[in-house]
This record gives sequence, structure tokens and C-alpha cells, in this order.
Amino acid sequence: MKAINTAGLVDQPFPVEDTLFFKIQGDPSSIQNTSKAVRSIAKKHGSSRFEFASTEQEADDLWQNRKYALMSTLAAYPGTRCWTTDVCVPVSCLPQLVYETKKDLAESGVQGTIVGHVGDGTGEHGVGVGKKEYLIEELGEGTVELMWIIKRAVDPDNLFNPGKLYPASKKSEGVPKK
Repeated sequence: MKAINTAGLVDQPFPVEDTLFFKIQGDPSSIQNTSKAVRSIAKKHGSSRFEFASTEQEADDLWQNRKYALMSTLAAYPGTRCWTTDVCVPVSCLPQLVYETKKDLAESGVQGTIVGHVGDGTGEHGVGVGKKEYLIEELGEGTVELMWIIKRAVDPDNLFNPGKLYPASKKSEGVPKK
């Protein structure tokens, strides 16, 4: 939140503390009921503030502030480069993930922000193109080769996301074989 406030992109500054933005959809009654439940749960777990957008414009403005996170982070650390990444964990593991990531950032001295989206049905994006060159280093040649074997079995004509996710390996040469 400090990065977002410092960048000057928001109309009003936010408290500099861990913050959750919820986008609740549905009919007006279910939105109200869900909002009350979220407020109650958040309060139970120590939330100091709950802001509810009562109009579409307020909702759009509030949600837009979340989208400023990347540019705000870049502006907060001039002269640095950015590395974005995605993780996908069960929602029940999210608090542990955030806690451990904050700890890792503090211990390593790496400057960073944590921004995410939860429960909206999306998983990975970005690994399939921008980071595939690191997959062998992360998982090992044998694991990536096994992934290729499965890919060739399921997609012998390489129709599903050709050229994405799997880096070329010595055996695969980048092209699934029939």
C-alpha cells in the first residue's frame, strides 16, 4: 500500500498495512449478504477497516487502485527491474504463503510487493512464455522430459499451446514427436 500511495496514482491514500480487495458479484441481495459475511470474517481476524463500494463507479475506482500495484512498485524503487511471478495454492494455504514470502523478502533484502488474485478460477499465466527457459533449472531435466512424454501422449500433433510452457530439451528438441 505504501508503494501505491507513494506513486500518487490513487485519489486518497490507503493505510499502509496488509490489504485485501474483494470483488463480490451477483444480484444485489447476494452482494449485500456476502459483503456482511466478509466484513464479519475480516473483523474477526483483526481487520481495522472495511470499505464497501455502493455504486458501480465506486467499485470501478476501488478495483482500479488494485491494478496500480505493478506500476506503483516500479515507481517506488527507481532504477530497479521487476520480476513478476505467479503461484497457485489452495486458498487455505494463502496465509502461510504470504507470511513466508514476506519473511523471504525481508531476509533476502529484495524489495517487493505481494499482489494476488484469489478464487477467480485463474491459475498460471506467464510461465508458459516468459519463464519457460528456467523450468529445467527449477525442476530438472528428467522432470521436464517426463512432462514432454506426457505432452506427446496427450497432444501428439502439438495443437495445445505450441511453443509454450515446455523448454526444448536434449531429447525433445522443442518439438513433440508422434
